[in-house]
Amino acid sequence: MFNERESLRLRLEQLNDKEITVMQEIQKERDNIYSKLRELDGKDVECPTNNKKL
Repeated sequence: MFNERESLRLRLEQLNDKEITVMQEIQKERDNIYSKLRELDGKDVECPTNNKKL
């Protein structure tokens, strides 16, 4: 039988798992953005007539 204390402990575990998942998703998106920025920066170097930089 679950008591209130056990229910709260279980919920904390669930929140911890969700937090880890969200942080991993954010890191993945951040890595994708940095990768795309590096790709765009590389194109800027290859095309010196393009004066636009980030």
